[in-house]
Amino acid sequence: MKKNRILLTALAAVLVLSLSIGSALAYFTDWTNADGAEVIHAGHTGEIDETFDRWIKHVTVKNTSADVSVYIRAKVFTTYTVKCSGKNWDSVGKETFTYYANPVGPGETAPDVLNVEITPPADKKDGDSFNVIVVYEAVPARYHEDGTPYADWSQEIETFTENA
Repeated sequence: MKKNRILLTALAAVLVLSLSIGSALAYFTDWTNADGAEVIHAGHTGEIDETFDRWIKHVTVKNTSADVSVYIRAKVFTTYTVKCSGKNWDSVGKETFTYYANPVGPGETAPDVLNVEITPPADKKDGDSFNVIVVYEAVPARYHEDGTPYADWSQEIETFTENA
């Protein structure tokens, strides 16, 4: 009788412990997959052209809008130390963006190039791969009563999406 009681107790303990095994296995075997992309239009279109010369990326921005002048700004994403410069490009005291001083007319390319000078770490040499991303934003030029243009970077942009 004593053996039966020990056997029943052990069996009950195994059954109780086995109840939690099912959820643990389900957790470790569960997975999901997602495909697709979405294009976001924020009102103004443009093209960015980049050329590369040793450790300097030369960036030119074109306003492809057919009807409005825009102000542009650029932001560099990288783990390297970079210095942005160029005629009419200003990044002093401007958060993390570099701003182009003049509006770019419809269909025109900014006449001044933004130079992104990359300071490579000591272990990098010419020919090594690395990643420096330049993203630009544009807002329509606004005008004061006297006709002088200005950029309003605080405005909200209406967006719509289209399935890719």
